[in-house]
Amino acid sequence: MVKRYVFFSFVIVSLLCNSVLYAQEPLTFSLDEAVLQAVEYNLGLKVERYNPLITAQSILKEEGVFDPALNFELSQAYQKGTSPTTVDSEEQRATSMSTSLTGKVPTGTRYKLAWDYQKVKGDSIYLIFNPYYLTNLSLTINQPILKGLGTTNQMTPMRVARKNFEISGFDFMRKTEELVNTTIKSFYDVLLAQEGFEIAKFSLSLGEKILHEVQSKFKAGYTVEVDLYNAEAEVAKRQEILLSAETALKDALDIFKKILGFEDLNQEITLMKSAAHPSEPPGIDESLQDAQFFRVDLQQALTELEKKKMLTKYYKNQRLPDLELFAGAGPSGLAGSQSGAFDRLDNRSDYTWKIGFFFQMPLFLKEARSNYTKAKYEEEQAEVLMNELTQRITVEVRQTWRSVYLSMKKIEASKKTRMYSEKRFRAEERRYQEGYATLNDVLKFQEEFVKSLFNEKKSEHDYYIAYALYGKTKGTLLMQYGISDAELGITDGG
Repeated sequence: MVKRYVFFSFVIVSLLCNSVLYAQEPLTFSLDEAVLQAVEYNLGLKVERYNPLITAQSILKEEGVFDPALNFELSQAYQKGTSPTTVDSEEQRATSMSTSLTGKVPTGTRYKLAWDYQKVKGDSIYLIFNPYYLTNLSLTINQPILKGLGTTNQMTPMRVARKNFEISGFDFMRKTEELVNTTIKSFYDVLLAQEGFEIAKFSLSLGEKILHEVQSKFKAGYTVEVDLYNAEAEVAKRQEILLSAETALKDALDIFKKILGFEDLNQEITLMKSAAHPSEPPGIDESLQDAQFFRVDLQQALTELEKKKMLTKYYKNQRLPDLELFAGAGPSGLAGSQSGAFDRLDNRSDYTWKIGFFFQMPLFLKEARSNYTKAKYEEEQAEVLMNELTQRITVEVRQTWRSVYLSMKKIEASKKTRMYSEKRFRAEERRYQEGYATLNDVLKFQEEFVKSLFNEKKSEHDYYIAYALYGKTKGTLLMQYGISDAELGITDGG
C-alpha cells in the first residue's frame, strides 16, 4: 500500500513538474506574428475597439425616428352635476377605447391610422339611444412644405450618424496603425537590446583576455603596475556596461510583452529576425500618390468635410418657417348597439373629412441663424484643415522617404566602419603582443571596434524603424500585414 502511494505521488509530482516546464516554454514570434498578436490582444486597442461600436448605436437611434408606433388607450369616465337646462344629462358614464398606428416616412410625411370606440350611458330623456355606441375610423396625414421637406432634410441626422461612424472607424484604424508601428519599433528594440547585450558580453571577454595577458606580463616583469590597474578598471567598466545592457534588454522585453497583451510578463519569448534585406523605397511621386489614396487621416478629414456640408445644407433649410399641409378622412358609426355602430361604419353612411394647413414663423430666428452660421464656419474650417493636412502629409512622406534612403546608406557605411575598425584593432593587438603598442592604444581600438559592431546593428535597426514609419506615413502599413477594416470589424454601422 505504501509503495502504491509512493508511486502515485511520484507520478503526480512528475506531471506537475512537466506542466510547469511546459508553461515556461519560450514562445517564438516573427514580426508578422507579433503584429497580429498585438492587434488582437493589446489592451489599449481593445478599449479603442469599443468606440466604433458605441458610435454605431447613434445610427440605430436615428433610424428609429421612422419606426411606426402602436398606441392603445382604454378609459372609464363618470360625470355628475347639476344642469342649467333640462336637455343636458346630469349623470353620464362613458367607456372609451382608442387604437392607432402612427409614424413618419423619410419624406417627412407623418401619418396616423386610428380607430376610436365609445360606449356612453346617461340619464337625459332626449337620448335616442341609451346607451349609445360610437365608433370612428380615420386616417390623418401631415406633410411639411418648407422646413423639413424631402428626404434630404429628413435623412440628414441619420446620414450624419453614419458619417460619425465612418469617422470613428477611421480613428480606430489610425490608432491600429500607431499600434502596429509601435509594435514594429518595440520588436526591433528588443532585437537591438539583445545584440547590445551580446556585444557587451563580447566586449567583456575581450577585456578579460587583455587583463589575462597583462597579468601574465606583470608577473613576468614585462609591464608596469599601472597597466594592470588600467586593465582591471576596463574590465570593471565593461562589467557595468554588461549589467546596463542586461537591464535594457529586460526593459525592452517588458515593453514588448505589454504591447502584445501578455498577462504574465515572466513568460519567456524569443524573436525571429527577418531574413529580408533592406531595399530602396519606391519613388517620392509614387509614395505621395499612395498617401493621397491610403492615408486614413486624410479619408477621415474628407468624411468630416462631407458631414459638415450636410449639416450646413440642413441648417439652411431649418431657417425656413413651418408650413404644413394636413388632411384627414374616415367613416363613423352611431347606434344603440355595438353591432349597429359597426354596421354603420361598414356601410360608410356617416363620414368626416378635413383639410388645411398650419403656419408658424419665429419672429427673430436667432437659434436657426446661429446654427446655420456655425455650420458654415465649421465647413470652411474643415476645408482649411484638410488642405493643411494634405500639405503636412506631403512633407511627412518626403521626410520619411529620405530617412529610409539615408538609413540604407548608413548600413553600408557602418559595415565598412566595422570592417576597418576590426582590422585596425587586430593589427594593434598584434603590435601590443609584439611590444610595439601600449595597452591604452589596444583598449582604445578595441573600444572603437566594439562600438562599430553596435553601430552596424543599430543602423539596421534604424532602417527597419524608418521603413515602418515610411509605410505608416503613406498609409500602407496595415496592408503590409494583411490588416483591413473588414478584419477589424468596422465596415458596417448597422
